[in-house]
Amino acid sequence: MVYNDFENKDDIMKKNLVSVIIPVYNVEKYLDKCIDSVVCQTYKNLEIILVDDGSPDNCPKMCDDWAKKDKRIKVIHKKNGGQGSARNMALEIITGDYVCFIDSDDWLELDYVEVMLEACINNNADIAICKIKSIDEEKPIPNDVVACKNLEIFEGDNLVYEAYNNQKLFSHQPSNKLYKRTIFSNLRYPEIRMCEDSAIYLNTFFFAKKVVFIPIYLYNYLIRTGSTMRRPVTIERFDSILKHFEMRIDFLFKNKIELLKYFEIVSCLGSLIGLYIRAKDKNLKHYIIGCYNCYKEKYKDVVNFKNAPLKLKLKMIFIKIF
Repeated sequence: MVYNDFENKDDIMKKNLVSVIIPVYNVEKYLDKCIDSVVCQTYKNLEIILVDDGSPDNCPKMCDDWAKKDKRIKVIHKKNGGQGSARNMALEIITGDYVCFIDSDDWLELDYVEVMLEACINNNADIAICKIKSIDEEKPIPNDVVACKNLEIFEGDNLVYEAYNNQKLFSHQPSNKLYKRTIFSNLRYPEIRMCEDSAIYLNTFFFAKKVVFIPIYLYNYLIRTGSTMRRPVTIERFDSILKHFEMRIDFLFKNKIELLKYFEIVSCLGSLIGLYIRAKDKNLKHYIIGCYNCYKEKYKDVVNFKNAPLKLKLKMIFIKIF
């Protein structure tokens, strides 16, 4: 970013409106803490959109009460459709220069927006990423899963490869990222019940020219009893998992990202094997194995890819044995 004689960095920072999107569903125990961490941000030029996704508890009233207290808050009430649906509805009305997505049972460090926005502006980056601190309600878990200790900048035509090969640092979650609004100009989340984040995370890096990673814990991620990731896999949830793989594979084929499409297909087949092994319900196991055989046949030329690198061949061995 180049500053002219009439504008300094602080002026440019203040001119940037940041849209904060928070889908809300059945989280009345956690919602106040989440919203409080947003309204109390050190950076004040915010547009906060609470999307009540047909929540059956007291959340709709809590959202309306917060809107009465802070004029920066807008509330959308809608029929339940999942996080992807809620985020998409908010994306249709945002006016910010930048956008971030917060889960309503998580909370931010108070300088989350300020640090992320400054990193974007100082480095002319399209996406800023911070570290995530995971808090498990059931057991303590280590947080130093990202070894990077210094600010890092990634740029160029290989950001999709970088994101794919360094998934611990880039992560599928949108919540630890600040995006330029233009990233979502022609991009929306799939309206599925789970894995909507990872379905399009490669797309976001495809549309970015530069990404900055900040080695600071700014986002607090609560892993709670009854959360989406801890519910048992049902046929409906399995269909969402399958859909997210289909979207990722289609994206890689469409954009001719050659090597990654092979890895993604093999990863998909390997994940189906894992889901089959863990499934308890006989009908679900039968359904999964049917999908697995269908995909294995559909992509048989890929599974037999002769010139694959060693890392890919090792994954293929597991699939061929199964």
